[in-house]
Parts: sequence; structure tokens; C-alpha cells
Amino acid sequence: MPAGRAPAALLLWLVCASASGNHADDFRSACLATNHDYVAYRDRGEVDAYAGLFTQDARFVFQRTLEGREAIGKAMAQRWSESRTRHWIQPIRIAITGEKTAEGLVYVKVYRATRDGTTGPVPFEGPLIAEYHDQYRYVDGNCLIESREVKLVFASP
Repeated sequence: MPAGRAPAALLLWLVCASASGNHADDFRSACLATNHDYVAYRDRGEVDAYAGLFTQDARFVFQRTLEGREAIGKAMAQRWSESRTRHWIQPIRIAITGEKTAEGLVYVKVYRATRDGTTGPVPFEGPLIAEYHDQYRYVDGNCLIESREVKLVFASP
């Protein structure tokens, strides 16, 4: 092989090897990223980014059932205007159930305080401990939440 061709061949091999990654690992990684983005967008009030994590026909079940990305985004905007939150998620279990489907179980601890204009540390309610029971759909390399049911485990009286 002529000098100078070896690095090009190695580069081609690396590109091809990374392009043919394991679909299940890629899907699982995308779902983990979706969950981390979910808590960041929710806590910072980034309504459009938050809503974009759901499929168009998504369902969100917590205290009431919300149907569709738009309804989920509107409900989040309303809740964010009323309270400050911080979500901690761990561990996250993702099981691939099909080529474009997965289910997940996420443990979440939520601290919440009424939004009253305070800019520093504020008294809070909680923590609330819950589980997210999720269904995911793999769309264009992204993991979107198709269904999220929040099941309370522990809550303040």
C-alpha cells in the first residue's frame, strides 16, 4: 500500500464502523438523553423544547390525562408559571421492545416551591418521589416520549 493510503483507509474504516453502530444502543442512548433533556427543559421552563420531546399523539398521565404534544406543552407552561421545580432522575431503565419502540422506568425526586418572585433560595414542598412509566418511539434518530404515566410513591402530606 502506498505511503499516505494507510491513514485514509483507517479513516474510511472508522467512519464505516461508527456508521454501523448498534441500533439498540443508539436507541437506548437517545432515550437516556431524552430523559435528561426532559428534566432540564421542565425545570428551566423551555416549553417548546420540552413539548418537542413528545410525539404528536403523546399521552401524559398525572392527576389528569393530557392528549397530544400541544396540550402537554400548554400544561407545562401553566405549571411552570405557578411553581419552581427541580427534578432528579435515577436510575433510568430502558428496554427496547421493537425496532422503533421501547419502554422505560424512571425514578424521580421532585422539589417544588410556589413561584412568588423570590430570586434566591426558597422554601419548598416535598420532596415528591415518583416513577415515570414510559413508552418511547424512535423517530429520525431521536427517542420521543409516546406515553408517560406518573405514579406517586411518596408525597408530603
